[in-house]
Amino acid sequence: MNDFASNGAGVLKLDIESLFDRGRSEGDLVANLPPNAERRKFSFGTIDCFLDRFTDAAECLFVRVQPGSSCLVELALNETANLQQSVLGGLLVGLTKPGQPVYWLPRRPACRQLDSHGRILSEVPVELTRWSLGHDRSAGSVTIPHEFCCDFVIWRFSENPASWSEELSEIFPIEEQGYFLWGSHTRFQRLANLYDYLIHGAVYDLRWSWPFRRRCYSENEAHALYTVSAGLERASGKQLYRLIQQQLVLSLLSRSAADGGWYHGIWTEDLECHYRLHASGVHVLCAEYARMPSPELEPALKKATDFLSKTTDTVAGESWFLHDSLERSEGEMRQGPFKWIPSRALGKSPSNMLVLNTHLDSSLAVAESARVRSDRSYEDLLSSAARIARRVIGLRTFEPFYRLLFALINLTFLPRERASSLPLPLRALKRVAGEYLVPRLPALKARRPRLVMPGGYIDRELTLRTWAVDYHGINLMDLVRYYRRFRDVDLWPVIDAGFEFVKRTGLDQRWLEWKGKSYALGFWAEALYHRYLASPEPKVRQWLAEAILLLEGSGQGMPPSLLGANAEAVRFEDQRPCPVPAAKELRVVNLSHGPRREYLVVNTADRVVNCTWLRPPDAEVPILWGAPDGGETSGKPLSVGNRSYLWGRSE
Repeated sequence: MNDFASNGAGVLKLDIESLFDRGRSEGDLVANLPPNAERRKFSFGTIDCFLDRFTDAAECLFVRVQPGSSCLVELALNETANLQQSVLGGLLVGLTKPGQPVYWLPRRPACRQLDSHGRILSEVPVELTRWSLGHDRSAGSVTIPHEFCCDFVIWRFSENPASWSEELSEIFPIEEQGYFLWGSHTRFQRLANLYDYLIHGAVYDLRWSWPFRRRCYSENEAHALYTVSAGLERASGKQLYRLIQQQLVLSLLSRSAADGGWYHGIWTEDLECHYRLHASGVHVLCAEYARMPSPELEPALKKATDFLSKTTDTVAGESWFLHDSLERSEGEMRQGPFKWIPSRALGKSPSNMLVLNTHLDSSLAVAESARVRSDRSYEDLLSSAARIARRVIGLRTFEPFYRLLFALINLTFLPRERASSLPLPLRALKRVAGEYLVPRLPALKARRPRLVMPGGYIDRELTLRTWAVDYHGINLMDLVRYYRRFRDVDLWPVIDAGFEFVKRTGLDQRWLEWKGKSYALGFWAEALYHRYLASPEPKVRQWLAEAILLLEGSGQGMPPSLLGANAEAVRFEDQRPCPVPAAKELRVVNLSHGPRREYLVVNTADRVVNCTWLRPPDAEVPILWGAPDGGETSGKPLSVGNRSYLWGRSE
């Protein structure tokens, strides 16, 4: 099986079936999800492999040829095969004998340079070429450049292969419409795209991260991909999406450090931990555990939660969750690439940036873990975190001065068209605000601390020398999630004012004009989804439909939760499938939960589109369909006006 010459021009012959056999018989168990999912690891020569097994029905093999001299790698099957492109992406390999396994190669091989921590420094996709289809052998090969590793991923379906082949040969519009990912802010489209993120058994951010331009590990991506897969599983009825969810969980479990943490190394040469990313890992394990509790998963979830529970600083005598491990000391902060202001506001540590969204999300992750595991040991921590959250959000320091300041700064949030119509004196003041006042805001906040500003704008943190206007949408998403969990009524006026601020200023339009800020729309749409579940008002439906049109117009796709299968937003037992329209121009927002059925059908086209269903809403629950103004719509088929929407709900 391994015929590799070391003279720099060798051929490495890999028999696919032998690799699967070796993984089953020799692989060491590294992660386990009873009753039917496990990951095994094995190595030989210059080859490292992970084998993910889902009973004997389906298996997925990650193969890495380690760096060395340039060589030719040949992947072979000792059978005659039929090759075809899968509509979900990649290559479908079916053996010609009835009942024989089906193979899926979702992505062509990629050659990569890695650092010692596994971060990706460069990568080059390469073609799997020279396919030969003989009467008893099928093979393809790839040439690996010098000092690059080469990664392959191969699925094998052996039980009822025709059923799996059918899943890979059929695609619904909802599977190819594109989804906005929380981590990289990129567009996930078609299932094979998953393996641009899931590389050799670990989930990476798709971006080349600032400042070192390398791809790092990301549980944010894993959380978004898990949530999209859960929604597509329910919507399409395909088993494969369930396996993908389990594969993502196996990937998190096998990358967890001994202390329960996930480490990333985005900002330094070492592997510092970004706690928001870690919290996303906790959310994934919570979702899986809530769906399928197991004694094997529970300790891993508890360990990850215990790790997160210790990532705090004392602020005003209470527990504040930090943003990343560099905040533990001024020395570690100085290793980072950003400019910041040491501050002891509210008695915090000088290195604590007081990042609001991470504090809220970490609180939510710990609370969700405690709920699904019936663990009350974090109650004092969560109560303390809630008290300091309320205090920081409630700060109204230096109110008269901030009110005057933001009367000017708020002008910078106006879209260009509205800003250009301002009187000349206001345009001049807007320029002064943008060029002079905004750069001095961090120094003011460090001395006169507050995050919630007059008019409704919510800043990201206290002491970084940045202007994170894109984080207003993220803050709203996390605040309304936090409100839904803890029902802190004191936060609602801040939340309501923050939403109104976006629509009053046109910030949703302005995000599209700011270079590098358009991704904020994805979080704005997520925030609106949670806002509607918290308080289902007609104006929020309208805002949500408008957000979908902006996202589709800018090519960013639908946020994951809108499929209705985010386990934090809607508990697993209360989730309902998202119906699937036939028209590719239609987007469905699934607002259903429990016995309630509710949908928005948004038409992204500049023409009227008929709404017929490939997979309709639950036939046992009558749906009343209404126009945006609330009036009922009758007639079949339903029609959706150009760039408008229908609202459907059960009685």
